[in-house]
Amino acid sequence: SPKQLGEVLFDKLKLVEKPKKTKTGQYATGEEILVKLADEHEIVQNILDFRVYQKLKSTYVDALPLMISKRDGRIHSTFSQAVAATGRLSSNNPNLQNIPIRTEKGREIRKAFVARDKNHLLMSADYSQIELRIAASFAKDQDMIAAFKEGRDIHATTASKVFKLPLEEVDANMRRKAKAVNFGLLYGMSAFGLSERLKVPRSEAKEIMEAYFEEFSAVKAYMDRIIKQAHEDGYVETITGRRRYLRDINSRNHTLRSYAERNAINAPIQGSAADIIKVAMIKIEDWIRAEKLRSRMVLQVHDELVFDVHQEELDLLKPQVETLMKEALPLEAPEEVVETPSKENLQLVTRDYHLLQDEDLLQSLINHLKLQDTICAQAINDENGTALGIALCYCKHQAYFVPKESLSETFCQELNQVLQDPEKTKVGHDLKATLLVLKSLGLELKPPYYDTLIAHYVLDPETSHSLRVLSDVYLNYEPIEEESFLGSGRNKTPWSKVPLVSLKDYLCEAVDLTYQLMSQIPLEEKLKEVYEEIEIPLLGVLTSMEYEGIRVDPAVLADLSTDLEQESLRAQEEVFRLADE
Repeated sequence: SPKQLGEVLFDKLKLVEKPKKTKTGQYATGEEILVKLADEHEIVQNILDFRVYQKLKSTYVDALPLMISKRDGRIHSTFSQAVAATGRLSSNNPNLQNIPIRTEKGREIRKAFVARDKNHLLMSADYSQIELRIAASFAKDQDMIAAFKEGRDIHATTASKVFKLPLEEVDANMRRKAKAVNFGLLYGMSAFGLSERLKVPRSEAKEIMEAYFEEFSAVKAYMDRIIKQAHEDGYVETITGRRRYLRDINSRNHTLRSYAERNAINAPIQGSAADIIKVAMIKIEDWIRAEKLRSRMVLQVHDELVFDVHQEELDLLKPQVETLMKEALPLEAPEEVVETPSKENLQLVTRDYHLLQDEDLLQSLINHLKLQDTICAQAINDENGTALGIALCYCKHQAYFVPKESLSETFCQELNQVLQDPEKTKVGHDLKATLLVLKSLGLELKPPYYDTLIAHYVLDPETSHSLRVLSDVYLNYEPIEEESFLGSGRNKTPWSKVPLVSLKDYLCEAVDLTYQLMSQIPLEEKLKEVYEEIEIPLLGVLTSMEYEGIRVDPAVLADLSTDLEQESLRAQEEVFRLADE
């Protein structure tokens, strides 16, 4: 237990004179503490190894086989656009972006990801030091830009300047220190942080940083400029105009203000890297579809894209992906001020929601939909991944729910014509989820799209984007809570058992509110570009990636599970042996 471990490390072995304690009074034994003690005694590294093996085994090696889809034998992660405030995509169920690649065992897990069949192979393409390239461009530091243009090792070049030595005399230790400075500064690292990272005295770390800023004065000027601008505006922007609001940038609390200032330095760089790869993904997906290739983009891991490539298309795909990734950077656009629309109290409005099961009523709905310019849609699955039906709305306070059982072949054919009409805007809240459900029903929404969740994420990435919150903020209305008809805890009703009338009320209200929110979320011209040119086109890309999924080899994971279990036992036995000495 952590308590016993603390007693061994700090009472028996006395690795630290004044060990840190938790709020409960026991010794702190978290990873951050143990990493600093790794050189003090070999028991510490064995403990760290044990924890790594156990985490890899439980989080990935044993869990991934359970997530393989019965439909196609692949894993389908969910990629979310509206989670990370920086603009990055996030991955969950499973999180394929956090698989460690710096350790041997982590790399073994990646080997379990394989091409779909013998005619395909996996190809990876990633940006090289994209954040450093963005920082150099923002700072307009000619020395750093020249190093990238000439293909020089940027960390060795940095070391050469900081330590004032010819490039050929830079050793591995100097390069390591320069690399820590290069990446540390992107996150606003202090001299104290650098000393911790390099395990050198704070005075030496301070000297290295001072030498760095002396040689790369443009970088220091950029950092000072961006912090000053953040204090004035309350936010910073990426290369496309995406904003990151910094609510504590002018706080009187030094800790909160310093954290916000570090974010002011990093957010434009990390956010711009996210913008660039998103644009690249959109362009690549458009090209793959236009060329009618059999290859597919199946995974995004921050600065890396993974493709399931048909072997006959490799020579075609490889240079084109490289070109499109290099040319992904968009142009800037001027700002405009837009007034926020007023709110309406929906609580006083009568709503007209219908459950449609009759063929004549369904045909009447189709006839009305054909006349509309804008259609709002939402579809959800039950707990087994089976679609429950589709809710549709084309005017305020009126909506229709068609359960799955009523989706006849004739109705679906006519509905598909409506949903694929390029003259009609398709609206949703988290449209990607609806797109995936509709695929399983043989239905397809085609652009143009409007997604209220994504629109609000672009407007304010750090607050909640739930339909409940947005309805309260913009419409002064509280939607139906799921608990009101599902219940909670052990007595929670499965979605598959919910009465059709309750489903009708819930989904019709959702599409009605989404339809109204479409005109309520104000995006300035610059943010509108981010929304229309990056985030909305990305919807289709991510839908395709999630639907395609990626194949894993259970046999590889089974062997690795056995291996990790043995390594864990070895590390555990070594810890017990060292603790008894």
